[in-house]
Amino acid sequence: MRRLLTPVLAACLLALAACGGGEEEAAAEQWAAGVCEAVGSWQTELQQIFDDLQAQVTSGEATVEALRSGIDQGAAATDELVSTLKGLGPPETEAGEEAQQELEALADQIGQVVGEVKATVDGLGEAGVTEILGALAGVAGEIQGALGDVEATLASFEESADDEIRQGFADAEACQQLAGVTTGG
Repeated sequence: MRRLLTPVLAACLLALAACGGGEEEAAAEQWAAGVCEAVGSWQTELQQIFDDLQAQVTSGEATVEALRSGIDQGAAATDELVSTLKGLGPPETEAGEEAQQELEALADQIGQVVGEVKATVDGLGEAGVTEILGALAGVAGEIQGALGDVEATLASFEESADDEIRQGFADAEACQQLAGVTTGG
C-alpha cells in the first residue's frame, strides 16, 4: 500500500505545482480584463460625447453649455478611468509590479492631458461657441497623443516579454473585443 501511495502523492504534488502557473495566468488574465474593460468603457463614453457634440456643431445647435458639459463629462469619465486603472493593483506575476507602474504612469498622463483641456476651456470664461471650438482645436493634438499612448501601452502589454501578461491579454475576452474596436474589426 505504501508503494502505491508514494506515486499517487507525487502525482498530487506535481499537479498542485502545475496549478501555481495557472494561478499566475489567471491573475494576469483577470488584470488584463480589468485594464481592457476600463479602457473600452472610457473610449465608448468619450466617443459618445464626441458624437453628440459633433452632431450639435454640425447642425448649428451647439451651445456653450453643451460644449462645457461635454468637456465635464469627458473629464469625469477620465477621472473614473484613472481611478479604476490605479485601483487594479499589480497582477501576481513576475513582472506584475512593472506592468502596474506602466499602467499608472499612463493613467497619470491621460489625467493630466484631460485636466489641461478642461483648464483651457474653463479659462475661457464667457467665451462663445466659436472660441471654445478654437481652443479645443488647439489641444486636439494632445488629446490624440493621449489616445495613441493608450493604444501603445496596450500593445506593449500584448507583446510583453512576461509570458503571463502577454497571455493574459491574449486570453481576456474584453481585450479581444477592445482589439476589434481599435483595429476596426
